[in-house]
Order: sequence, then C-alpha cells, then structure tokens
Amino acid sequence: MPQQERISQLLHDANSLVARGELPQASNVFREIFEISPGHPQALRSLAEAMLSVHQHESALALLADSIDPDWPDVPTVLKISSILKNVQRHEEAADLLFASVHANPASAELRSEATALLSALGRASDLATLAGLSATPEAEAPAPVPEQVPA
Repeated sequence: MPQQERISQLLHDANSLVARGELPQASNVFREIFEISPGHPQALRSLAEAMLSVHQHESALALLADSIDPDWPDVPTVLKISSILKNVQRHEEAADLLFASVHANPASAELRSEATALLSALGRASDLATLAGLSATPEAEAPAPVPEQVPA
C-alpha cells in the first residue's frame, strides 16, 4: 500500500478510535502515523482534537503551535489554534497569530477574513489598516527596461 494511502487509513482508524473514546489505542495509531510521516499536519490536528475532547487545551495548543512554520504557516492549523484560543478567551493571542499569519501568507482569503473579523471585534484599527495595505497577491516584478536603439 502506498504511503499516502496507509496514512489516510491510519488517520481514519485513529479518528474512529477517538470517536469511540478509545484514546490509548488512538494514541498508538497516531504514533504510527508520526513514524511514517513526522509532523503530519492533518494527524497533528486530529491528535489535538482528541486532546480537546478530554479538555487538554494547553497540550493541544502546544502541539499545534510547535508544528507551525512561521515563514509559511499551514492555514488549517492556524485556524484551529485561533479557534482554540478564542474558545479559552485568549482573543488577543488569537488576533496576534492571525495577524502574523496573514503577513506570512497574504494570499490566504481564509486567514485574511478571520484576522479582519477578530481585529475588528477587538477594535485594533491600526492592525486592520496594516492588513488592508497588504497585497493579496505577490507583486509582479517590473519588466526590464528596453535599451534604446541608436540609429546606425
């Protein structure tokens, strides 16, 4: 079985075990996934969901935060962390995370939308203005100047 199919099957198995409340068995399956693919983003999010189901908010946050590449954050993971932070009334931290993530990935409409909504709710007008000034698409490089033709 190809590696991606194996991981998909293991994720399905782990999520089924979590849904049935069989967390120790699910933990073993997650461990197997991470042996195949260390830091697999979807598996990390699923494991964080399992932690949240037993009210381990801080552990889930730490797991997800450690998995983020600050230069190119994984959008679903950032959104998950933001959601957890908001659920535990840590709105300013969620806003800071979203703001930084939009800076790293300005083309993400999801990040931009979430950041804008939360910054607006928190009254952070200067951050909203900064976001509005960010280009959603990378700037195109200016074409090289055409040398002037000198008549012979």
